[in-house]
Amino acid sequence: MASRMEKELAQLPDETRWALQRADGYMDLRMHSHARRELGTVAQEDRNNFAFRHCRLRLAIDEKDWQASRHLANALHGEAPDEPETWIELAYVARRTDGVDAARRILSRALCRFPSLAIIPFNLACYECQLGDIKQARLYLARAFELEPGYRRLALEDRDLEPLWGELEE
Repeated sequence: MASRMEKELAQLPDETRWALQRADGYMDLRMHSHARRELGTVAQEDRNNFAFRHCRLRLAIDEKDWQASRHLANALHGEAPDEPETWIELAYVARRTDGVDAARRILSRALCRFPSLAIIPFNLACYECQLGDIKQARLYLARAFELEPGYRRLALEDRDLEPLWGELEE
């Protein structure tokens, strides 16, 4: 099943899709000014598209523009609560603007909706670890590893989980 992002991206003219792909690539390379320039080439009539606004959210997060990030994350989540990415991004922004507990509350609700998505219990483990609930962090990590074994390697690189690193090494 295609995500909303994929569906809306497919509806855009080629030039806009290519601009978004280039912007995405520039963001991967941390070339934010180039990404911003690519987004600036998108026709005004395509700027309300979900895929365009999602790309803008990613840039705002990368640039740590938390006011713009909050606005975009709330809007995208409100429009697409069935898309797990909107929950994850909303929690990411909430962590930076409202604190770890606010992000934890968002993802706790998301876990009920998307129980088979490993990134959610993984991020919840990070939040619980930062809040000092190591026992709950272990439970969430176990669930994430069960869903996606490759997350064990990621856990050993995520500073939020540093209190658990000794337990995770094989």
